[in-house]
Amino acid sequence: MDKIYLGKLATKELKFGKMLSGYLNVTDIPKDKIKTSKSGKKYISIDVFQLKNVDDYGNSHSIQLNTFEPQKKEEFTDDIPF
Repeated sequence: MDKIYLGKLATKELKFGKMLSGYLNVTDIPKDKIKTSKSGKKYISIDVFQLKNVDDYGNSHSIQLNTFEPQKKEEFTDDIPF
């Protein structure tokens, strides 16, 4: 599956440390990638990458949808002849 970029983050220096601040584009999230937890809450899995260079808008990180799908285990069939 192609990479789906969802947003950018900028690093901001605060009095007590650094903070990442930015946006998340929810329009481009495929509906099949929105998962439901046991509690009924909706979520997506994301990866955050630090950019090699800060861009022209001050963004230091990129947000990408994590599209990893674990392989389903094959069902066990008991075909032993005895």
